[in-house]
Amino acid sequence: MGEFVETYGALPSLVLLVSVFMILGSTPIFLNASPGAIRRRIADTVGRSEGVSGTRASASDGTAEGVRDAENEFVSEAVRRLQRRGEDVSGEALRDELEEIEYERSMDQRATTGAVPDADDRSESTRLSVAPNRIVESKSYIKRLGGNRNEKLARVLIISDYPSRVANGWLDTLFTTGLSTKGAEVRVSQQIWPRDSQTMKQKLNVRATRLSTKLQEKREKGKVNTLEEEKKLEHINRLRDELTAGSAKLFDFGLYFEVVAQDEDALDEGTQELKQHLAQSNARLATLFDRQRQSQRAIAPLADDPIRKTQVMDQRALATAFPFTDPTVVEPSGVLLGFHSATNSPVVVDRFQRSGHNMLITGKIGSGKSYLAKLAMWRRLMIDPDAEVLIIDPVGGFGDIVDAVDGQKVTINSSTIINPLEIKAADNLEATDSNPYDEKIRSVMGMFESHFEGRRELNKEEEGVLRRAIRLAYLRYGITKDPETHGNESPTLDDVLDVLRNLADGLSPEEFIDPPPESESVLASLSASRDQRRSAESQKRIAEYAQSVLLGLEDFQQGGQRANLNGETNVRLNERVVQFDLSNVADGRNEGLLMHIVLDWLFQRAKNNDGNMIVVIDEAHYMLGHDQSLDMLNLFVRHSRHYGSGLTLISQTVDEFMHSEKAKEIYDQCDIRALMRHQDLSEEACEALGFTERERNFVLQAQAGNSASYSESLLYVTGIGKLRMRVLSNDFEHHVVDGDLDAWRFLVDNEIVDPDDVPAHESTGPPPRGPRSERGQLD
Repeated sequence: MGEFVETYGALPSLVLLVSVFMILGSTPIFLNASPGAIRRRIADTVGRSEGVSGTRASASDGTAEGVRDAENEFVSEAVRRLQRRGEDVSGEALRDELEEIEYERSMDQRATTGAVPDADDRSESTRLSVAPNRIVESKSYIKRLGGNRNEKLARVLIISDYPSRVANGWLDTLFTTGLSTKGAEVRVSQQIWPRDSQTMKQKLNVRATRLSTKLQEKREKGKVNTLEEEKKLEHINRLRDELTAGSAKLFDFGLYFEVVAQDEDALDEGTQELKQHLAQSNARLATLFDRQRQSQRAIAPLADDPIRKTQVMDQRALATAFPFTDPTVVEPSGVLLGFHSATNSPVVVDRFQRSGHNMLITGKIGSGKSYLAKLAMWRRLMIDPDAEVLIIDPVGGFGDIVDAVDGQKVTINSSTIINPLEIKAADNLEATDSNPYDEKIRSVMGMFESHFEGRRELNKEEEGVLRRAIRLAYLRYGITKDPETHGNESPTLDDVLDVLRNLADGLSPEEFIDPPPESESVLASLSASRDQRRSAESQKRIAEYAQSVLLGLEDFQQGGQRANLNGETNVRLNERVVQFDLSNVADGRNEGLLMHIVLDWLFQRAKNNDGNMIVVIDEAHYMLGHDQSLDMLNLFVRHSRHYGSGLTLISQTVDEFMHSEKAKEIYDQCDIRALMRHQDLSEEACEALGFTERERNFVLQAQAGNSASYSESLLYVTGIGKLRMRVLSNDFEHHVVDGDLDAWRFLVDNEIVDPDDVPAHESTGPPPRGPRSERGQLD
């Protein structure tokens, strides 16, 4: 189905045969129901046992004089109504009007109204719509009267001018969220009647002949303004071919809107909002003047349409008017990510139930991506007492929420040491399909390659010597491919530098490495062959390569710019929430390298993790520009599920994950993807994401969190699909996420505790910076 569908505005309409009636909130649907059946059903519900003919006596005082007075009153009212509508006061019209009045007055005598006797189970508005006690008609609306002086005003509108093309879901908002006008509601009634295909082909043939003749006349007169006729003829020919092939069917479609409100002001305001909403789809609305009572039969579930304002549509155009909504996701062990944009149903997803535990959040600055990440983090901590959240934060943007939850801040600076060679034994080694030792060697090599990037490129011989030095450094502590050795003390960069110095001095590994007896075979494999040892020239080349690499690693030596990476780790994680703040060392060149090292260290920690662990990486694009960092990310996203861990990647655009195969692999491993508002989406990204034009437009026009009290996202969940979501939080959550929480002040302001009960050493502080609607959800 295309994004925009022709509605065949040039074709005439016929008689309706099927009706669909929908009321927001309860949405009952009646198909092919006879008027008598519906009327009997309503009558049975409200307790009406006698027929309409018995109502006249019930309206009187029981005397002959009372009966005559009632009859005169009925006749006078019927004549007034007919005259007000400009209709002839004929016998048949008067009789029909009297029946209507009799029915209304009979309902006045009944104490119970509505389809559900208990008013608490259904809104009074809906009860009045289904079975009011009385209806009073005005020129442009009706007044429905119920028990206990309840009343509602209602106005029916029609589409006087249909758009030539409509987008999918052009009525979704009306079917779900309705109107924003306070005190106003909207109901939508659809009347759908199939047309006979054979008859329609004959009519299309006639229409095509007339258009062809008109086109020919214009061309003979030299006129060039034939585009409209050509388009209409093209549509008709296509439709005629589809009818002949049996691939299309035509329907008469009647669409009626009823605005319901408490008073005239709300009614007029709701009407105006409805007109403006439909105008966005180029549909023009008009009020039915002096036909409001008659239009009630088109709104009610009676399979009747006395208005007969219809439009011819095929099944594709017709489908655009149905409320086909996105799936609802509520997983009992999940986290509330937001609310469905169309249905307002909660979106509750458990990342740890997916085959991959990873989440990707992308969006422009101010879109609300960091807000969503923080909100999901907070809610996970609330429902999972064993969960840990570790944040790699290159710009320090998560500091406020870490303070709010009394978390731990690890500021990466010259005094913070994280050993990039640290390796941990895995508790669940059977679940992985690769050797942790080889992965660690690749990670350390990737760190060194990132260090050399932009300075000079290591040749293959230098890479070989450096890799051998790393392996020898591990071997010095008895660490090999055997997982049983991974619990040994880990080497540091000093050990790698020392190995390189010995190699540069022309020594062979046997001369400076003394491994445990069980590792002697490994030492032999890392040593040069006998032929090479006998070759002085070969030994000299190895020494030269080692010296060259050693000179390039001066930054890691004591006093160097990266000396804080050389030594045993002095970071101890003591809280459930830990922020690694890299903002002090971020200089445009260090971010990727440091994020790589911290992520690798956390990956080692994840191997011994008992509960669920989430690693949040803000500004992930710093790592996407380096092959070595991409390898580390890929390693984590592929194996995190084996250790009860998951990554949350935050970046500014999804296009960043389309520039390389490695980045695409990382994207594919994220089973939850939230696209906040984007500045642009490339065709390549849309194709990879499987986006329709409508979905692309939603992402480009989504509400940004920095200009409202909520933000919007197109959410993809593996096994569920795509759905549109609003990110919302309550006041307490907002203060936590926004970092301005004063817990005692919140408790006092919400009258949860008395001000006198606040401890003396606690301060309720100044009020927050402003109402939430002013602050919005800052990224």
